[in-house]
Amino acid sequence: MTRSTLNLRVSPAVKKRLKHAADASDQTLTEFLISAGEQRADEVLAARTIVPPDFYDRLIAALDEGPQADQAVQAIFSEPRRFEQR
Repeated sequence: MTRSTLNLRVSPAVKKRLKHAADASDQTLTEFLISAGEQRADEVLAARTIVPPDFYDRLIAALDEGPQADQAVQAIFSEPRRFEQR
């Protein structure tokens, strides 16, 4: 796996706070920053994920219709039981 370096400039107070939080979560400062950064990136990107309007309309219409009966499943459940519970 190829790695890349990321340099950050923060105030001593911010560094102390981040280090304290990393220690409290039993992580190195690097592990803590990567984990927190990835989590926040996922949140931001998920909030900006856009689906095409026609897909969204079809999805909402399908959800509004509710479940559809499946003929194959109904046939299976209408057959007599082979075993009885006691």
